Amino acid sequence: FFSIASAWQSFTMISNFTEVVQDLSSQVTDVTALAKGIGNDVDSLFMLLAAFMVFSMQAGFALVEAGSIVSNLRSILMKNVLDVCLCTLSWWIIGYGLARGRFSNAFVGIEHPFYLPDATIPWYFDLSFVATSATIVSGAMAERTKFVCYVVFTIIISGIIYPFVCHWVWDGKGFMAVSNPNAPLPLLDFAGCGVVHMVGGFAGLAGAYIVGPRPGIFLKRTKMIQKKDAFVHDRLLASQKLWMVIGTLILWVGWYGFN
Repeated sequence: FFSIASAWQSFTMISNFTEVVQDLSSQVTDVTALAKGIGNDVDSLFMLLAAFMVFSMQAGFALVEAGSIVSNLRSILMKNVLDVCLCTLSWWIIGYGLARGRFSNAFVGIEHPFYLPDATIPWYFDLSFVATSATIVSGAMAERTKFVCYVVFTIIISGIIYPFVCHWVWDGKGFMAVSNPNAPLPLLDFAGCGVVHMVGGFAGLAGAYIVGPRPGIFLKRTKMIQKKDAFVHDRLLASQKLWMVIGTLILWVGWYGFN
């Protein structure tokens, strides 16, 4: 009788221990799922903060460009605002599909217009890079382009030129992507030095070469001094230097988002 009772007690203890282990296993599974969810949230927050920092560079570009010109201040500021608006539309309508399309090859992405992925945070992160690349061109050709011409150029670079380069280097199927094991020309792009700055820089260089130097940029200042407006000239120059320094510092912070 005592043997049966001891065996039953042992069986009961084993059953209780099994239930405890199962309960602990269930709790571990819940904690793992919770930690994974928190990790995804932290990753999303990190990407959003980086995107906000890059996006804030638009203000830095506006101040640097405003401090580098003699006239047409309203035109420069309007171009910087329109950069963001036009880049957003171009990127949404056709650019993102060419860069990150689901049905793509090594050369270009293929997707229907107005495609918006389920994960919109990476989409916005890419948008901040597109706007930066287009705004570089605005500063390179300041005071020398017609408003309508610049609008057309912004649409082209954000909707066609940049998406192609972005797909080549950063998409998993691009022929220059490091993540593509079959890429014939793998390129490791650090902080957009090639995809963003090279595209915007070469586009701005080509535009500046075509439109030429700003006519009369130094002559205007000379005439201002000759008209005994030296005080006005000095105040204007001082304020422009201030704008350029503040804009440079804003860009400096934004580059941390790039990196």
